[in-house]
Amino acid sequence: MGDVLAMFTNTTRNTCLTVVILTWSALVSAAAPAATPAAPSPPKPVHYRVSFPAPQTHYVEVEATFATEGKPAIEVTMPVWTPGSYLVREYSRNVENVVAKSPAGQALEIDKSRKNHWRITTAGAPQVTLTYRVYSREMSVRNNWVDDKFALLNGAQTFITLLEPHATRPYDGRKPITLLNADGFRSDPM
Repeated sequence: MGDVLAMFTNTTRNTCLTVVILTWSALVSAAAPAATPAAPSPPKPVHYRVSFPAPQTHYVEVEATFATEGKPAIEVTMPVWTPGSYLVREYSRNVENVVAKSPAGQALEIDKSRKNHWRITTAGAPQVTLTYRVYSREMSVRNNWVDDKFALLNGAQTFITLLEPHATRPYDGRKPITLLNADGFRSDPM
């Protein structure tokens, strides 16, 4: 192949531009036909499940399932702020009892690598299920509130997700489930 004279990356808020400067020999060798690389498969969606087994304690329990894509470890994170309210909120301070398991139920090692990041060793598992609970007793548009009569969840304070800068995960088309009917009143779940 040819020589690469210089390569640099300029990252801005919304774009990443990589510039490569090649010598003449690199341009000539690049003109030769090459095999088309296989397109990478799209990332798999993250599945979340929330429950309120004891709402009077002000906790929401969350289960998140992540595909590992064959990686020996995955890094998960929680935001520290909410769009529209850009103060640092430290949402991870309300997260408790973080547990990771393989599909076979094997406990996986978790290391809290930063105040809002967790590194999970996958042990070769194709997916990891992370369970945790979030204390939710601050009534505002930027926090969660859970009691025995009402629950308000803010996504930033509730959902731990994969740490993937600039990645977009697909929505898998599942419909949300609610115990409210069209009039906003609780319906019988049975």
